[in-house]
Amino acid sequence: MNDKFVGVYPVLVTPFNEDGSFRLEAAKEHADWLVEQGIKNAIVLGATGEYQSLTNDEHKYYISEMVPYLKEKGLTVAAGVGRERPDDVIELMNHDQAAGLDIGMLLPPFYSNPNQTEIVENYRYIAEHTTLPIMLYNNPWNSGVNLTRESLQELFKLPAAKAFKESTADIHRTTEALIDAPDDVNVFCGDENMALESFMMGAKAWVCLSVNFAPKTALRLYDAAMSGDWEFAKKHYAQYLPVFDLMENAEKVPATIKYIVTKYRGIDVGSVRRPRLDLTAEEKAAVDAVFDFAGIE
Repeated sequence: MNDKFVGVYPVLVTPFNEDGSFRLEAAKEHADWLVEQGIKNAIVLGATGEYQSLTNDEHKYYISEMVPYLKEKGLTVAAGVGRERPDDVIELMNHDQAAGLDIGMLLPPFYSNPNQTEIVENYRYIAEHTTLPIMLYNNPWNSGVNLTRESLQELFKLPAAKAFKESTADIHRTTEALIDAPDDVNVFCGDENMALESFMMGAKAWVCLSVNFAPKTALRLYDAAMSGDWEFAKKHYAQYLPVFDLMENAEKVPATIKYIVTKYRGIDVGSVRRPRLDLTAEEKAAVDAVFDFAGIE
């Protein structure tokens, strides 16, 4: 097992002002609070961080500001580096590595709908032009393509591949990855409401959205699973499953998380960027019902 890329990884929201500009102080305040709660890892500019709505220059600026800050706090830091053009990915990965990034989280090219051979060759091309470790990422809902087991077996051979995030909500796919992954590639659970199942099959890492506002809840589940306390883990998981389900089923995930962080944690992380919209009053009420019921921390 690769001991570096283990544990709970929150995909941090990116705070914006209403005009779309960054709220860096809010981003740092949020990060500080998470560190105080015991978080040791972070992902910046994932889908929850609205990376798709940033230009390459904006990506570089935000990484240059946030990655060194997070590294100074002692965190292992990943970032979403996906782009349709592989040369843009390489440019971002080389920049981000110079800023101190530990690993780049990389989906297959989206929109172009590549076949499996093209996906493998795209990853291979990128790996040949950067030395930053890569977190392979399978999320057919976001990329439009589903990595096959055979393709993953080829990708696991890449020296740059050090982690794999599985987000198909199919425990069979997670099990296959855990069987096939070499010792130096860690398999991440990439679904909020598949965590316990993935831990029981042997996953040692979890990309978790609700950590943005409920770090202790996620850490207790992870720690119980890693120590083999399955009785507590099952009860804890069942208690907070409504929140995990909310994160997977919400139509406006970044807006939902920002609303919760702002209202319940007192850290104003601002608005989402267009084309996303903030929550309506009705949507806020629906979120409040789940959050109040769960009583999470």
